Amino acid sequence: MVAGLREVPNTHTANAYEVVGALCAELGIELPVGHSHRLNVSRLKREEAEYRRAQHLLVPSDYVQATFVARGFAQEKLLRHQYGFDPETFTPRSGPRSGPFHAVFLGAVEPRKGLHVALEAWRRSEAYRDAHLSVYGRIVEGYEAVLQQYRAMPNVEFHGFTDDAAAVLRSADILLLPSFEEGSALVTYEAQGCGVVPVVSDSTGAQCIHEVSGMVHPAGNAEVLATHIGRLKNDPALLDDLRAAVLAQWDNLTWAAAAARLENCYDIARTGPKGRLAA
Repeated sequence: MVAGLREVPNTHTANAYEVVGALCAELGIELPVGHSHRLNVSRLKREEAEYRRAQHLLVPSDYVQATFVARGFAQEKLLRHQYGFDPETFTPRSGPRSGPFHAVFLGAVEPRKGLHVALEAWRRSEAYRDAHLSVYGRIVEGYEAVLQQYRAMPNVEFHGFTDDAAAVLRSADILLLPSFEEGSALVTYEAQGCGVVPVVSDSTGAQCIHEVSGMVHPAGNAEVLATHIGRLKNDPALLDDLRAAVLAQWDNLTWAAAAARLENCYDIARTGPKGRLAA
């Protein structure tokens, strides 16, 4: 039989609209027309029809899977795959970093990525006194006003878009990504490819374990994130341990590993988990 699978790169579309819509209302802003996370009723209807008709849905993280289960989809319909990084581009630095503790935010600067949470946590942790935070990415229309209150913090720099993500990541100790909603953010894989510790929310779909190969906080919780920043900045041994764990799973996060996992998903869809032809 031919397996009919539909990839789901993000959370259930209804969940994405709900989360981002509530967040924008809280921040008092409106996403530009045409933005991927601005409510589009016809798109939602079309994608929900595709979800129902597919034999299986490919979900890239446990977080995404949970948003589908919450809307009544059976676990058996959801097949877990993953994304990855290019191992020729995203490589660890050759030696130890020099200079002060350095955190990087890299991605679209929009409400759902939670940069305002990262900046608030950075301020509460007082990391700005002797550490650096670099922000790379284009700021979506309307969001600048939310970020303005943090612009005066010392040692925080906004760089705009970069076409050399690998070099940016290799310059950092940690990746900050406090997203409110994601599928499985590619930048988290790329950061780990560069040996950078992901410090992320529980809504990023990152392939890391809290206090083992990263630090994970509840989405939107700046206080917990501030604690995580402070611990890593002030405890080099902890940072080194997490980085070692990141590098230990390097081979499991490449695109080759993603391809092997995807192939297995198709095998399950074709024959079933016990090797029988699926109904």
